[in-house]
Amino acid sequence: MITKLSKQQELEIPKFIDKWIKVAVTPMNHNKSIEYTKKLYKLMKQEEPIIIIGLSPMNTALLCSLFFTLVKDREGFSQLRSQLYSQLDSQLSSQLDSQLRSQLDSQLHSQLSSQLRSQLDSQLHSQLSSQLRSQLRSQLDSQLHSQLEDINQNWCLGLWWLTWCAWYDYSKFIGVEFNEDNYDLFMNYNSEVTFIIPYKGIAFISEKPTEIHWKDKRLHNEKGLAVKYPDNYGLYCLNGVGVTKEIVEISAEELDANLVTKEKNAEVRREIVRKIGVERVCQKLNAKVLDKQDAYELLNLDLGENRIRPYLKMINPSIGTFHIEGVSPDCKTVEEALSWRNGTKEKPTILT
Repeated sequence: MITKLSKQQELEIPKFIDKWIKVAVTPMNHNKSIEYTKKLYKLMKQEEPIIIIGLSPMNTALLCSLFFTLVKDREGFSQLRSQLYSQLDSQLSSQLDSQLRSQLDSQLHSQLSSQLRSQLDSQLHSQLSSQLRSQLRSQLDSQLHSQLEDINQNWCLGLWWLTWCAWYDYSKFIGVEFNEDNYDLFMNYNSEVTFIIPYKGIAFISEKPTEIHWKDKRLHNEKGLAVKYPDNYGLYCLNGVGVTKEIVEISAEELDANLVTKEKNAEVRREIVRKIGVERVCQKLNAKVLDKQDAYELLNLDLGENRIRPYLKMINPSIGTFHIEGVSPDCKTVEEALSWRNGTKEKPTILT
């Protein structure tokens, strides 16, 4: 029984992290994806499904919606999402010793999880879910609307399963023994199928991303999509923060400084300020300093149409970037602004 990693074994961990980060953008092998999707259905005691492949998660959801619009009788196509998740989750986890599991959790798993799950999977999940609720509803014919809610409850974005693939791959490398059939199915299915909408008798799967851009283990691309699929669907991100196409592709010189005052998300505001530059933001919005205390400044910004509002300018001490945030119109000093913002006069160690 393996209960502790040797120094040499620990030195191998970065190689496995790098390997499985790259798998996320390795082009899908269509034959393998179809083969292992059918094997997973068989393991779930389901009939062999028809498999339809889309160019991206969004394109796949559209194909699914169109299919069910054309099918008159939907009685035989029940959802299989929870069953599929349960089947994958139960395959290999019980075969790792608890002490080894703890060591791998704190080393390999935590490092990969921060990139593949916290960054890539969660941001795509959030965007796709939101777009299926709103964007598609407004763009599709009314006949398709009724399909969207069902689809939005049944799709599985599995990029984060690559974290577990790395975990099990490394575990096997150091000598952990697995049921070979289960191992083969888990590793090959999750290596190829990172998005699926599973129904009884039919499964819709998506191609994998063609590009994923990282900076310091965060999704980041200053020139275009940080995550890109074959049909140009994807994510725009700066320093791990999901932003709009406009913020990424418009040059810093031409980007509207007023976006800072309109954006509600603090992290997005931070990236706008980081890109434009805090001094230019202040210049464009005719900033007037009302009060200054250490690295904090209370500014009046001109929002146009005779609207002058106070904003607190500060450095985020956790990452060293400037941050501008609106405060109550009643605030006349930095102390009052901090009290209004934090409910205390203490300066925050991390901006929220």
